[in-house]
Amino acid sequence: MTKLIRLIVLTAVPTVVLILALSGICLAQDSRTSAAERDFQRFDGNQSGWLSGKELIECQCKSYDKNGDNEVTKAEFFAGRGVTLKPDRPGDDDTPAQEARRQLLPGDVLDVGGGQTVKILRCRGAGGNEECEVQYYRGDALESTPRWENTAFLRNAQERILNSRRQQTAEQQRPSPVVAKEIPTDTKTTTDCSFSPPPGDASRTAEPSAELFKRKVYDRHNKFADGTGVAPLRVGVTFLSFQVGTPFKNIVRVDPVHGAYRINDAAPVNAMIYPVKSDHIVCEQYRDGIQRKRVENKYACFKNRDGEWVCGADGIPKTTPLN
Repeated sequence: MTKLIRLIVLTAVPTVVLILALSGICLAQDSRTSAAERDFQRFDGNQSGWLSGKELIECQCKSYDKNGDNEVTKAEFFAGRGVTLKPDRPGDDDTPAQEARRQLLPGDVLDVGGGQTVKILRCRGAGGNEECEVQYYRGDALESTPRWENTAFLRNAQERILNSRRQQTAEQQRPSPVVAKEIPTDTKTTTDCSFSPPPGDASRTAEPSAELFKRKVYDRHNKFADGTGVAPLRVGVTFLSFQVGTPFKNIVRVDPVHGAYRINDAAPVNAMIYPVKSDHIVCEQYRDGIQRKRVENKYACFKNRDGEWVCGADGIPKTTPLN
């Protein structure tokens, strides 16, 4: 009996030691992950989801930039710290909604409605700050120039398409035809919704003004509104407040360690940038009703490389559903 007890003890002790050692490794990895997350959030002063410009100087992590775009994404920062940031990968049992939430990778092509598709060129940031540079297509023809879009917008557009296809499949399987619903005319809803574009000149020769920038913000919301697929029939924007700040030139600054960088990476060098702060209501009219939401966001308005006025989002919008 004594020999049996000794045998059990001798066998169990190494196992316990191994478990404790593995637990220590896991705790160390968790500690490194937490430290990397804390440091990244501390250096990411504008909460953009990546580090650039002065942030690279402060974090002293320029060497983490593996693709040479003068930006360090969260994944690059974690890799530089020796910590793996695991992306979400698709599973075999994904629903259409989960399909739309998968990680977007360069080369992916998304159907976003309105007869348009987008091709993912590259992505940066993470979570709510993630955005991708995309190229829009209408059929095989290019639409405009590559632009940065928040991935939440892209995923929501794709999710509408997937839900629409499921609905169409279900309707085709019904024995009786589906009667189209008339567009409701809810007086209370439509009073908050102006479906007319903001007035004024919006051409490339237009002078910078609040009216011009309102039109460009409106255009951002209205670009998919043609009633095809799951796109809204029309979009209206009612501005509650609209402030244009003091413009500044997008100069190139040179850091002795990390080299040259622009104040605004999206705008051309020496372009005049007009900061805008807007609070507005967006109304999207569909065949079965009107969806309303309040959007509060900052924008940077400038002339792009093609000489066209654009107003790009300069932050993550605060969106509040109103119905």
